[in-house]
Amino acid sequence: RSILGCTLDGAVFDECRLDHTAIVTTTAAGLRLIRCTCDTLALNACQCPGLVLSGTTIRRGMIEGCDFGEGVFLDARLEDSSVGDCRFSGGDLAGLTQEKTMFAGCDFSGATVLPATCDDWWLSRCDFTGCDLSRRSFRRLVGGDSIFARASLRSAVFAQANLGKGVLTDADLTGADLSNADLRAADLTRARCDGANLAGCLLGEAMLTGASLERTSLVGASLAKATFEPATLRRADLSRTRYEEADFTAADFSGLDLTAMAFVRCRLDGARFDGCRLGQTVFEGSSLTGASFASAVLDHPVFTGADLARANFSDATLEWGDFRGATLTGIVWRRTRLHRTSFDGLPFDPTGIDAAVFDTCTFRGVALAGAKLAGLDLHGSVFAGADLSGADLSDSNLAHASFPNANLAGASLARATAEGCLLDAADLTGADCRGAVLCGASLAGSRCGRADFSDALLTATTWEAAELTGTTFARAKLDHASLVHAMVSATTFDRADLSHANLHGLDETQATWTGAVLAHVRRTDRDLLDAERWMPPPLES
Repeated sequence: RSILGCTLDGAVFDECRLDHTAIVTTTAAGLRLIRCTCDTLALNACQCPGLVLSGTTIRRGMIEGCDFGEGVFLDARLEDSSVGDCRFSGGDLAGLTQEKTMFAGCDFSGATVLPATCDDWWLSRCDFTGCDLSRRSFRRLVGGDSIFARASLRSAVFAQANLGKGVLTDADLTGADLSNADLRAADLTRARCDGANLAGCLLGEAMLTGASLERTSLVGASLAKATFEPATLRRADLSRTRYEEADFTAADFSGLDLTAMAFVRCRLDGARFDGCRLGQTVFEGSSLTGASFASAVLDHPVFTGADLARANFSDATLEWGDFRGATLTGIVWRRTRLHRTSFDGLPFDPTGIDAAVFDTCTFRGVALAGAKLAGLDLHGSVFAGADLSGADLSDSNLAHASFPNANLAGASLARATAEGCLLDAADLTGADCRGAVLCGASLAGSRCGRADFSDALLTATTWEAAELTGTTFARAKLDHASLVHAMVSATTFDRADLSHANLHGLDETQATWTGAVLAHVRRTDRDLLDAERWMPPPLES
């Protein structure tokens, strides 16, 4: 059946079946469909303002280009239908339910009343400008490219909704739930999101300029390439939020909890993180030149590939930091406390270190020649293979630090506290170790030619096979030390205390022992020495 180009103003269809009916370019103001069944109904380019749909079900409908403005839908249902480019402005759709129906390019603007529950609706390019949609539920809504400008969405629920590329300029989202919603490339300019839940949202390339985010939860949200004013984030919950290629130049995050946030390839030059909590916060590939982390608490932060030139970590606490591939030029480490942080192989710039603590940190292979490290706490830190030639480590705490194969030639360890320090195979040629405390330290195989250990406390130290040519131990305390097979050519032990020391394999005639205490020393065991030097005869061919 077809109704083409007719006038049906005020017509009433009561309990009718309009199956397989096509109504085209028809004027039907005030049309009433009461308890009708419409299977495979087609409505095209019809003017039906004031339509009343009561108790009516439309299945597999094709509705295009119609005007249903100011219409009323009472216990009406749309199933498996397509509604395109239709006008519903000013209508009352509170009694409409739908299933698998697509609304495309439809106009719901103005005073339109929607159902309390619009879960799982499918929308494309629809216009809800100025609508009052407060407390409505739009869970799992598919609404790409739709317009909600100036709409009231207070306490509305958009959980898991797709509003990608949507327009929400000047919308009121106060208290709304948009958790895990897709808002990529959406325009939220000047939107009011106070107290809203945007946890887990995808906000990549979204426009948030002028948006209000007070008490807004952005926990776990992704803001890759989003545009916004950093100041608007100050009162938001930002934990586990992710930003990519965002511009935070000179932004002030001071005092915020930024736990598990990610700043990936962001511009953070001159940004302030003073007093922030930065647990597992990621700054991968970001530019942080001149940024301030004063008094911040950083636990497992990730700075891989970041540019931290001239950054300020004064009075900060930093544990388990990851600085692989980072630029560390001119960083200020004033009274900074670092624990278990790795700087292995990095071009570490020590010039900004002042009264800092590097507890159990690693500096493997780091170039620190001539570094001014006097008075620092380097307890338990590892400098394996590092270049510390000419460095000043005087008065430092090196207890249980490790320097295997490190270059300390010409360095100063004067008065350093280094109990249990590992210096095996290290180069201490010409080092100044006067008054150092090295009790229990191991210097096996080290090269200490011309080094000065005068007045040092060297109790129970190990010097096995160490090269001590021209080394001075004047007045040093070497009790219970092991100098087995040490090379002591022109070595001075004047007035040193070597009681209970092991001198096995030592050529005592090459050293000077004026006034040395040698009580209970263990001298060379000839039989043992012969055994040690014994070589098996060559095998007969």
